[in-house]
Amino acid sequence: MLAKSLLITSIACVSQVLGTPAVVEDRAAQEQHPDPALYKKFLLFEQYAAAAFCPENNKPPGGNLLECGSNICPDVEKAKTKSSSQFQNSLKTDVTGYVAVDPSNKLITVFFRGSESIRNWIADVEFPDTDTKLCGDCKAEYGFWSSWQEAEKRDGITKAVKVAKDANPDYQIVVGGHSLGAAVATLAAASLRKAGNKLDLLLKKVFDPVIEYYYEVTLTSAKGLRKWIEKNSDNGSGGKRAAGQSNSNFRITHSNDLVPHLPPSAIGYQHIGPEYWIKTPGISEEAMKKLTEKDVVFFADGQNKDGCESQKGDKSSHGWYFAHIVACYPHNDKMEFKA
Repeated sequence: MLAKSLLITSIACVSQVLGTPAVVEDRAAQEQHPDPALYKKFLLFEQYAAAAFCPENNKPPGGNLLECGSNICPDVEKAKTKSSSQFQNSLKTDVTGYVAVDPSNKLITVFFRGSESIRNWIADVEFPDTDTKLCGDCKAEYGFWSSWQEAEKRDGITKAVKVAKDANPDYQIVVGGHSLGAAVATLAAASLRKAGNKLDLLLKKVFDPVIEYYYEVTLTSAKGLRKWIEKNSDNGSGGKRAAGQSNSNFRITHSNDLVPHLPPSAIGYQHIGPEYWIKTPGISEEAMKKLTEKDVVFFADGQNKDGCESQKGDKSSHGWYFAHIVACYPHNDKMEFKA
């Protein structure tokens, strides 16, 4: 499975969530790593991204507890997370995922599945950009934006989030996904933030905070959109981050995964920062269980060439992000041929 991805989702202020600095410096290695509390968040939201690959969690209309089986998302199941909206098999892009409420962790989760069908792959390779109207110069890859727009128009994601937020005003909104799902999640989170800005005076920031965790994101946006997303998710910092600074974007990459190299940066696409690079190779459950926060390196600049993009891209790492993230899908790493 070679799908573009975006790791998951958005937060208002990491320090408020974790209570400790999000990034710590390893002076001996001159590397910065997520602190244990943030690393724990990465593991939890990987399970939410994995749950999006389980067919029963995507069948409309929703209203059921999220389940994965085979110890794929035990913390999600333990939290008694219940979906409020499930969507799949859209006409053009087959955008697939769910909106769910986690009462244990006080979360509203919006996660999108990665590429598993021919229509997903078509969305992956529609490289020409399109105007998103999120800002004056906010252009995104056409296939990714079309996927989000189809989900929003057909399934009413923003409405589902608003209903959940109205019922649970103290819950945080987390948006994320793996591969294509990460790319769609990036644009979904940006749109939810935009809606929150418009509704700010009337609805008391109904969509604030939004947290984003992207597992294995592709180059999603042109420079204008990338800068707008970073500015509007950093508490007004304008995209300028220092070590440990709170932010709400978390783009996670793994080893030499090929997908974060696509679409080609030469045609104008840029990554959202910061990057959290799992530097340690591994494509087995045993290898994933040995990972700690020290295996994850923080880069404030999304355009850096020292993380995943310093490696020669290979597809073997694509399905392994703290666990076998695509394990729940019946076809696993194979393409599904469905109409």
